[in-house]
Amino acid sequence: MANDEAGGESAFILVAPPWLLVEPGKADGFRLTDVILVPPKDPKGGRLLPLFTDDDLARRYVAGGNKKDAGYEPVQLGNLAELLELLVQFRALGVSHVAIDPGSGYCHPRTIQSVIDALVAPS
Repeated sequence: MANDEAGGESAFILVAPPWLLVEPGKADGFRLTDVILVPPKDPKGGRLLPLFTDDDLARRYVAGGNKKDAGYEPVQLGNLAELLELLVQFRALGVSHVAIDPGSGYCHPRTIQSVIDALVAPS
């Protein structure tokens, strides 16, 4: 998946299903409410979904994050179609942005719609 929106979002490539973080003990059969969401820095925005390209980055995010995030477990999605389905569901719940591999003060959010569009029509 690649994306380079006119709105200035930098290009990225996601070649394998990403990892997300779920509440402790919920890795098998998690629900949307079990997935970690982050409030954006912009109070007008919706919530942000952090995604990771590998489990090590996800674990480092938890280790370096807020104490309330302690114990969250990385879970890899089965395929990119599953990611698309989850993104559509999260968008309906008010999640407005996705950040791929956030951490160490870095977080370049993309609109959830731009990630959905890139999955539907990869370039």
